[in-house]
Amino acid sequence: MSRIPAIIFPEFYNQISREGLQQCLDLVESIVGFSKGKSLTRVNIDLITKKLGSRMSGTRLFPGGSSVLFAWSFYFNNIGSIIIKPYYTREIMALLVHYFTLQDFDQYLDDFDLEFQSLQMKINIPKVVGVAKIRSMERDYPVLMTFEALGEPIQKNAGIIGITSKIARKLGKKGIIMDPYPANWKFSVKNGHIVIEYIDLLSSNLLKDLKNRITELLNQFE
Repeated sequence: MSRIPAIIFPEFYNQISREGLQQCLDLVESIVGFSKGKSLTRVNIDLITKKLGSRMSGTRLFPGGSSVLFAWSFYFNNIGSIIIKPYYTREIMALLVHYFTLQDFDQYLDDFDLEFQSLQMKINIPKVVGVAKIRSMERDYPVLMTFEALGEPIQKNAGIIGITSKIARKLGKKGIIMDPYPANWKFSVKNGHIVIEYIDLLSSNLLKDLKNRITELLNQFE
């Protein structure tokens, strides 16, 4: 296989093996071809797991959704579990906008004061490690690489669904766009806090000098 173009963002550049990453991207590329541009189902994943056998060891493959073919979790030494997600209804520009929006995200949480069942709530977006570009069936598939969110789906707690909708509305008024659909959120309880994690793409109406920032990153593609 030819080398898959990829960018590791500066904050993680020295923390992840390039060779190990390419091996993971090669596997992802092979499954993108298998999917034929359609999101994977649980049945597909069972077939793939049997076919790949030991190559699936230490990894977890998840079904796709409305814009993602599938999500595949790989473990990397010194950095932990990374989710690799190939998109079929997005452009790489959207992934870069997500990355730049996330860089500034914390400043928009200053006046958030959320509580559920007497527990304070924290909002988290998994950090983005990098992006890549897979080519299959004569088209490109932009790929996002992020830390894995390890919480439970919020569908398991109906009370939290209303809170995530409130979060999305409040951030929307500040120019941060996120999808309140429940499948895009997870939650966990850590150190006496409920941690809400958003696992879909962010967008923003507030980013400045975006064209130059994106051009500088794209020039780093291997």
